[in-house]
Amino acid sequence: MPEAISDSSTLIHMAGIGRLGILKEFYTEILITPAVWKEVVVEGKSRRGVSEVKEACNSGWMKVITPANETVIMLLELANDRDHRDFDPRQVGGQGSIASRGIG
Repeated sequence: MPEAISDSSTLIHMAGIGRLGILKEFYTEILITPAVWKEVVVEGKSRRGVSEVKEACNSGWMKVITPANETVIMLLELANDRDHRDFDPRQVGGQGSIASRGIG
């Protein structure tokens, strides 16, 4: 099974309906950035997803990673700062597959 990169909305909404664990059925690991951790856990405090994301990280199937690839970092920052409907990875000069493949 592949690994996946998740944003905060996915984690919050899946946890909100009690289905965060379903991601384990499709992916070996869920990777999140420090910005996603901060939004869901640190700033989330008592909102949906906090305890579920902490538990997923503690059990090892979710990991907080810092991308080393500058293009990926720019894409993630754009995705975090913009409404996802308006986000187009081609505006950064990369292909859509960079965000899903180039973590290292």
